[in-house]
Amino acid sequence: MTQDAPYAPADPAAPADAPAQPPITDPDLVVVHFDTVDLRLSRGGITLRRAAGSTDDGWFLDLPGTLVVERSVLRRPLGHNPMAIPPTLLALLRARLRGLPIGPIELVAVTPAESGDDNSGPLRAVDVVRAHLSHLVTALVEIDLRVRLKHATGVDQMWQLSQRLAGCLVDFGPLFTDPAGLQPGAETGSKAGRFGHSLAVEVDWLGQVLEAARNAQVIADRLAAELDRQPAEFLSESMRRRIGRDVQQQGRRAQIALVQALNSRRYLVLLDGLEEFVAVRPGEEAEPEPESVAPEDVSSELTRLAARSHQRLLRAMKAAEHDRLDQGSGLDRMLTAVSRARYAAEAVAEVIGKPARRYASRAAKVQAILQDQHDVILLRSELIALAGRAHRDPDSAFSYGRLHAGLERQAEFAADEFADRWSRLIERAERWPG
Repeated sequence: MTQDAPYAPADPAAPADAPAQPPITDPDLVVVHFDTVDLRLSRGGITLRRAAGSTDDGWFLDLPGTLVVERSVLRRPLGHNPMAIPPTLLALLRARLRGLPIGPIELVAVTPAESGDDNSGPLRAVDVVRAHLSHLVTALVEIDLRVRLKHATGVDQMWQLSQRLAGCLVDFGPLFTDPAGLQPGAETGSKAGRFGHSLAVEVDWLGQVLEAARNAQVIADRLAAELDRQPAEFLSESMRRRIGRDVQQQGRRAQIALVQALNSRRYLVLLDGLEEFVAVRPGEEAEPEPESVAPEDVSSELTRLAARSHQRLLRAMKAAEHDRLDQGSGLDRMLTAVSRARYAAEAVAEVIGKPARRYASRAAKVQAILQDQHDVILLRSELIALAGRAHRDPDSAFSYGRLHAGLERQAEFAADEFADRWSRLIERAERWPG
């Protein structure tokens, strides 16, 4: 069982992890760097260069370790048109470029991108949430590259981020309906409030596409592990091949749908919208600030909003109290609710401190059990579908039944652990958020 951990994007205040570039020792070697007018690749620590005139010809895309786990240099041949950037490299940079033209540039010293969440005025609840959202949006753009490079954990990380973003936009949406960021509901029809809601809808769309690809990966990985545990006499080679072929086909379909979504205009518009939403807009600091916005008022407001997420979790748990943990009727609602409660606590932890972090930690443990049970149900459903497609091979019925029974036992073992972790979360919630 694994717990998802927040992805930490590169610290924008830290020095850029400049990609290594080969020393130019050949006098005939000509190196040209490419970027947008606003140098968005360079500001993200990415270098795209073309080298010609020696045996080291080619296009080179240098990716710093902060983006792809460890520093990578991708190389492509020059091709028939030596000035045409290879489409495969441009595809990897789609979330960064977003249709902007790219061309030769002169090398200049580039300051790492600012996070955009610095506010010199009094701290407001909306500023705290905006800073957290800005962190998530930065991480989303960075992980996009991992997904396109097919890193093993890329899809799962991006899916988790979409859940965090959607939850934060909804749970803290009331803050963005009031220019002062303190009195929720003051201007429920405000532009920021409507914009935040529409963004949450679009992030939910992205999350659904990512979840389908993530579920396909989970089914493939967990089913492979289950098959490896089976004695050879209970599982024929033909059955193993058939299962592998069916699962691979589903994975390919989900991957194609994901690539289409990430290459769509809808996705690029979403990224632009998210960055616009978290940006401190010109003149915003000049808006009148309430004189009584004390730190304790901000903490109280953030706690109140986080408490709403906890109350939603309690309602979901009560509605599902008569359901078995392995049957899924109320599992999805519980999983969504505990995830939202956890992510709300993480969003305010910078101000609330240890109480919010401890609540989030215990919520994460409950979430891990529910997510694991959700994945078990996915796998059991897949086994039933596989068995149905294998009706011409009656000898495999016993093997499918054996696999299904093993998953049922896993669900039974998780019930006691869930009860213990749930009680610990409720105990913590009595202290915060109350």
